[in-house]
Amino acid sequence: MKRRFFQALLVSAIVMIPAFSHALEGRTKVLSTTFPIWLLTGIVTVGDAGISNDLLIAPSMGCPHDYSVTPNDLSRMAAADVIIINGLGMDDSLVQGKNRASGGKAVVIDSSSGIQGVMDYSHGEGARKTVAHHDKTAGDKTGHEGHHHEDHFGAGHHECPHYAEHHGNDGRQDDAAGHAHEAGHVHKGTNPHLFASPLMAARIARNIARELGSIRPSSKDLYERNATAFEARMNRLTADFQAAVKRLKNVRIVTQHGAFDYLARDVGLQITAFVQDHPGYEPSAAEMLALTKTIRAGGAGAIFVEPQYPQKVPRALAAEAGIPVGLLDPVATGPAGAGTDYYEKVMRQNITALEKTLGTR
Repeated sequence: MKRRFFQALLVSAIVMIPAFSHALEGRTKVLSTTFPIWLLTGIVTVGDAGISNDLLIAPSMGCPHDYSVTPNDLSRMAAADVIIINGLGMDDSLVQGKNRASGGKAVVIDSSSGIQGVMDYSHGEGARKTVAHHDKTAGDKTGHEGHHHEDHFGAGHHECPHYAEHHGNDGRQDDAAGHAHEAGHVHKGTNPHLFASPLMAARIARNIARELGSIRPSSKDLYERNATAFEARMNRLTADFQAAVKRLKNVRIVTQHGAFDYLARDVGLQITAFVQDHPGYEPSAAEMLALTKTIRAGGAGAIFVEPQYPQKVPRALAAEAGIPVGLLDPVATGPAGAGTDYYEKVMRQNITALEKTLGTR
């Protein structure tokens, strides 16, 4: 009851205003909902002394599964000039509905809006399914239409925000790269973990730069330069990832959940199974047995855990399947004082982890 009350207050605290019609040239208070969005916003806005970039939830929290909005959260959102969200259902529990009630002033920027190459989680249980996604990765910069896809907010309440269906996607087709997922438990709906792939993180940064530039025209060129420089670094990072994956003895892996679907697609890894349908889900004994068989049949070289979540279940599965355990960090969490180089540092550590765990030829 308390949670529903706070969410109702949250809806009334925010007004969705198109960024292009709302210029803020004084001191601008920006509030990012999650750590990776906060991190990318900081990269885009570095050098602009007129903007403050704050994080809504704790940097150690990760994806806001079933997050309960607090009175302090409401107060901070009411005081913000701009709220930047992950979108794709990730932060539905933080920002609900497309309400335009009076009293709020925040411009809401959906950092995922218009990005092409968005993927769906696998559908069905216990069978090999190919991930469906937009296979239009070219022309992303010019193909962006509109500043906000408000349908991201009106899809209805989902117990876990990761499983919100993304509205407005069309032209989906089977993944030509053939990245398949086998598991007794599989996510459904749109995968919101764009930030875990350097290529997609660069697109998020480009979106943020464009939207903030329309709000603060005097800083538009600075934001675009920062986003362009970050994109160049992410392109180099992706090329290094791809080269490393080509050297691996085995490119088939098991992940804790669907956080690395975009990374796998973009660098050439193959995810053969998920350990958990969502973090915190504990497979039954029968499901553990089925997963072990799936992992063996898929020929995976290792199970990769995430530092954000408990590792007991994946480690037990790895022992049963006779394969090693490695650690990959999707950069869903991090230190409060993370610098603009933090994302790339963590991703390069992921390259090293893949090589050490899977071995190279």
